[in-house]
Amino acid sequence: MTGALGLRIGACLLCLGFACRAGEDEEIVREASATSSPFARLRFAELHDLDGSGGASAGDHVVLGLRRPLAPRRVIALDDLGLAGSAARWGDGARLSATPGESEIRVVLGEGPRLSLEGTYRPGSHGDTPAQLRTAAGAVPILTAAAQRRAFAGDRFADSPELRPFYGQLHSHTSFSDGELTPVDAYANARRYGLDFFAVTDHLEQLTPESWEAQLRAARAADEPGAFAALSGYEWGGFPTIKGWMNHVNVVGTERLLSVAGTLTLRRLYEGILALPEATVIGQFNHPGMQHPVFGGNNWNGFEHHADADRRMRLMMVETRSEKGEDNRDHSGYIPALDRGWHLAPKGEEDNHRASWGHTRKRTGLWLADLSSASVLAGLTRMATFYTDDPEASLKLRADGEWLMGSTVYGDGPHRLEVEVAHRTRAALVTSVEIVSVGGAVVARRENERTPVRLKFEVDPRTDAYYFARIVLEGPDDRMISAPIFVDR
Repeated sequence: MTGALGLRIGACLLCLGFACRAGEDEEIVREASATSSPFARLRFAELHDLDGSGGASAGDHVVLGLRRPLAPRRVIALDDLGLAGSAARWGDGARLSATPGESEIRVVLGEGPRLSLEGTYRPGSHGDTPAQLRTAAGAVPILTAAAQRRAFAGDRFADSPELRPFYGQLHSHTSFSDGELTPVDAYANARRYGLDFFAVTDHLEQLTPESWEAQLRAARAADEPGAFAALSGYEWGGFPTIKGWMNHVNVVGTERLLSVAGTLTLRRLYEGILALPEATVIGQFNHPGMQHPVFGGNNWNGFEHHADADRRMRLMMVETRSEKGEDNRDHSGYIPALDRGWHLAPKGEEDNHRASWGHTRKRTGLWLADLSSASVLAGLTRMATFYTDDPEASLKLRADGEWLMGSTVYGDGPHRLEVEVAHRTRAALVTSVEIVSVGGAVVARRENERTPVRLKFEVDPRTDAYYFARIVLEGPDDRMISAPIFVDR
């Protein structure tokens, strides 16, 4: 059927899994031409911006990561590496380096290269996509190396049978700001109540250098790789603006405090977060339903998009039911922010101001291969999260048979979306499964299933779009929400 967004959607039951044949990664395209790569699959295609120009220029390198090393007698020519789009080109005098036995191919760009790289995804638009390398398994986008990005264009993150769901919370308080007891107590209680990962995030303006160092020490002491990941952070915000009371932002993944006086505007906050030295700093938008009794609410200047901040702002709080009377459901913050172009995943938490860490059932689910503070931060960067009101339930969304939620897929459709809902203790009722897209439009729906649920949907948007899964389990207050798949046309 065709919806208001021009989306072609089909749905059917499907057993999930990869349909890869043995040796497929070494498949050779026999038709030697400039329109397709000799490899069925590449792990990545990454620009190394050697001159720091912010774009592709002569002498920069494009590194192609292979799934398997080159065969000993394999010969690769530049003409084998065809670029999608008539305007894309490697540049005059470009040269290629490919060594048998290695898992990378390197292209040194020539004069006048034409590679679109950044800032292309906008829901509802149809701009240029990043330059893509044609392969027998589909187009692979060429993206700037993450450490050199000035804006976030999108990445693809492969799903794996090694991934399993872990559960935690990323927003809590202690007596170091406006809560109770200490971070030592908070970490101990969170672990006692079954959380796999947990962050203490006291208010920035109330932390002192001494209390911040004590919070960091408590996190280090509580951290136990393989059993419990203890993260430390802080919460910024809460001051009047001409648009209302500025809403809050959490920051985790750094040992450096931001300056309160130096971040008294949203733009200066984003600049401060971007300047933090650690590689995996995670910014989080908190409780979008918050309203100040006098000033009202300011949801980050109406969710205005900042392309550079999109590199580190990774999460948006969602919540089915709030003890504070706030409406923090997906339509309050998650959907409007995605509509403005942010790349965000959902999180769920308690925002404790009492000694009640881990006492509710709401959780942030996170798909990881192993449990450690570093892997949690990396998983949050990949946006491999889901919100759940049931800590025994898990939700996964995947695109085109391989790419995990949080990924961007590129080019013409249709694209296949796969949804998997599971429960660790029983065959749970799944009242509804919805695929939600731009503007909150429900573009597909299935009802009355039992876990494990495995469903397949087909989407073919005419413009850039996002899709996430929204699940109702046994009742309206028992919901799950996935991170999106982003489609860049």
